[in-house]
Amino acid sequence: QRRIAECLARRVAAGRAAGGIPAGRPAQARARALLAALMGMRVLSRSRPEQRLLQTIADDAVARLTAAPPAYPTTTTTTH
Repeated sequence: QRRIAECLARRVAAGRAAGGIPAGRPAQARARALLAALMGMRVLSRSRPEQRLLQTIADDAVARLTAAPPAYPTTTTTTH
């Protein structure tokens, strides 16, 4: 799985360089998320081989890959 993740990270970096994948999250993080989706699809293709379910997972993985990272609100600490 490590080699697959490294290959995916290189492809993500290439996609970023080509402008198809926004910067923000590290390529390794996006690659790990994509690998998790692929592994989940592999398991589900054997246990629940439903095309609609698998397509939904694939569509979500692509959407997450090409989406800008979410803007997290900054937290402020208060002292009492």
